[in-house]
Amino acid sequence: MLQAAGVASSEINDLYFETRSFPSALLIYYRPYHTADGLIAVACLSEPLRKRMGECVGFEDRRFEPGYDLEAPESIEFADHLLEKVEGLIAEKSSEDWLRIFHEAGVPAMPVQYVDGLLDNEQAIANGLVRGLSDRMWTEATGKRTPLQGLGTFWDEQSRGGSKVDIDDLL
Repeated sequence: MLQAAGVASSEINDLYFETRSFPSALLIYYRPYHTADGLIAVACLSEPLRKRMGECVGFEDRRFEPGYDLEAPESIEFADHLLEKVEGLIAEKSSEDWLRIFHEAGVPAMPVQYVDGLLDNEQAIANGLVRGLSDRMWTEATGKRTPLQGLGTFWDEQSRGGSKVDIDDLL
């Protein structure tokens, strides 16, 4: 909602940090990152994976030192600065570069995809997460014409011999 309202990513980040109820050290290893050309997400839920991520990106995290107090004020300050450093380092390379680096090291990472990019995603389709809409069903659901309709093409499932699907079943 904030992005749709035109709030800058940096402002959203600031708001998030002001209201967080856990140390930012936890935010480093399980979250999306801006790269030089897109977004990727990392999911390092174990200490070995977190250490590998640090090796890949090129940072050291004090949290792995024996006796480290994650909630001490100086630890929170360190984690805040480390998070900013990691964001900067990841922003220097492309998504493709980071995914290759992470995957070669066994670090779980994937590109972040927006809804419109999922419509032809093989995994989403294979899992039954994408349902097709005919031009007519799209127009009925949205009140807008599709580009194909603008070219004079208009069809629906029934005209192709298939069964008609109720819009409510797709929502």
